[in-house]
Amino acid sequence: MTSIKKIRTVIALAIAVPMSLYAQVDVNRAMYPDYTDKTNPDWSLMPAKGAQKAQRADAATAQQRPAYVNNAELKFFPPVFNQDGGSCGSASRICYMFTYELNAYRDLYGKQPENYYPSHFVWLLTNGNSGKNEFVTSIGVPSAKTYGGQTYSPLFGNQDCEDNDFGWMQGYDKWFEAMHNRMLEPSNFPVNVGTEEGREAVKNWLWNHNGDDSFKAGGICGIGVASAGNYDGRIPNTAANREAGLVGKKYLKAWGTQVDHALTIVGYDDRLEFDLDGNGVAGEVEKDFGKCDILINGAGGNNPRATTDNEYQHEAKEGGKSFFDLDASGVDFVFKLNFQGTLLPTQVFAKDMVAKKNGCILNISSMNAYTPLTKIPAYSAAKAGISNFTQWLATHFAGTGIRCNAIAPGFLVSAQNRALLFTEDGTPTPRSEKILKGTPMDRFVDASELLGATLFLCDERSASAITGVVLPVDCGFAAYSGV
Repeated sequence: MTSIKKIRTVIALAIAVPMSLYAQVDVNRAMYPDYTDKTNPDWSLMPAKGAQKAQRADAATAQQRPAYVNNAELKFFPPVFNQDGGSCGSASRICYMFTYELNAYRDLYGKQPENYYPSHFVWLLTNGNSGKNEFVTSIGVPSAKTYGGQTYSPLFGNQDCEDNDFGWMQGYDKWFEAMHNRMLEPSNFPVNVGTEEGREAVKNWLWNHNGDDSFKAGGICGIGVASAGNYDGRIPNTAANREAGLVGKKYLKAWGTQVDHALTIVGYDDRLEFDLDGNGVAGEVEKDFGKCDILINGAGGNNPRATTDNEYQHEAKEGGKSFFDLDASGVDFVFKLNFQGTLLPTQVFAKDMVAKKNGCILNISSMNAYTPLTKIPAYSAAKAGISNFTQWLATHFAGTGIRCNAIAPGFLVSAQNRALLFTEDGTPTPRSEKILKGTPMDRFVDASELLGATLFLCDERSASAITGVVLPVDCGFAAYSGV
């Protein structure tokens, strides 16, 4: 179990809403002569006009919110199952979220087989429709009543067919009803949960479906996580945790770095207390650490899928990785790591600074922000974004007492790039020689040389009038024109 307060990501919600045909589907008219693309929804399943409300709770409502919510304990939640060979996204979004939403909407018992849905609905369909959104917009899902329950498959989990591994939706009636039970699109939570506002809104969703008085329960939601995390934490034995009955349960200490798994969030627990500073006293975090005074955003890095093998397109070699071979997911990873890795912590910690009208934010830019290096377009663009974002933040927070600056390190030798800069015998590589030729001091920057610039920009007395500055620490690289 982990507190919802620890989550730093955007949470996707699956809301079941019967919709008319959203996209045209190729239909074998000879096999299905009665098919029509005209909508034929069951209006008895729709809420009364004006009943749906999705308004965020105000402060007074938040005070009424309970300290603990677990919607998996409600009658609408389906049986917990072991994901066996299927998609984690399917299991989370269909078996749990979709099923729960429909049952809570229709006031049905989730433990009854006719009232829960199998993961292969989305697993098989997304493989044929290229994305996880297409199953709801193009294919549809038959109702639990028409579908008639589930049987078990070792490959896909639960499904209804004689061939447990590959069949799906046997019968024209099931297929036809699916055509008229679709969602316009899966919805995303509208507020970034890396902010306090977002976390409060998520809790309100989990508690009372975000104020929807036509709904019969709180909502549940899904989250994409980096499964390579530290799962070794156990809730400590404190009086508050004993009273809550939580002592000894596991919690997640930290996520990994690459999102690769889907989970379902069924509730939150604000009763938990931890000893985060390790002094043997739980529940005194703010007393021990106070508010954040200085934020250094150090997240950054590159990805091989976002680099080219050649410096110039006309020199591209057969079988090499050129500009046209850049992987979109690799580029996305680099931007999320560098830019969102700076934006999201700032959203969290700058709130403390705004409240007390004082603070310092220091971002880590790069020489690539001044002049992009060959072969690394995504990293160069992402770091240019950091420099621009630094200036934007400096302006945005100018009236709050917060200063925002950045340092732009030059070329450092590290374990990560040593093989790019030096051969096995220690001589500079051709790329290293180019760097040094463009560096007036004719050497690389030592990591310890970043400390002076960091201390200077973070010192309120020394740099009280400095904001919006990107300070090179580069042995003169940015100053040299090459002539």
